[in-house]
Amino acid sequence: PNGLHPRLADRFIRTLKQYTCTATIWNGELSADGSDIWGLIALVVMPDSEVTLEVGGPDAAKALDLLAEVLG
Repeated sequence: PNGLHPRLADRFIRTLKQYTCTATIWNGELSADGSDIWGLIALVVMPDSEVTLEVGGPDAAKALDLLAEVLG
């Protein structure tokens, strides 16, 4: 009920660390580095909100689906 809560943000970061890539999550005009737990929490993503996930780097293609699954 609290949107992108600390446990979910932590899971996202742990998943991201398994790959050589970067991630940015956008909630409207606000964005956060996918490796920054406080930035992710500060996005105030509410349940059923649509966010945009940008992934770049050598492992981006491998990481994208798993990262999106964590958010979904």
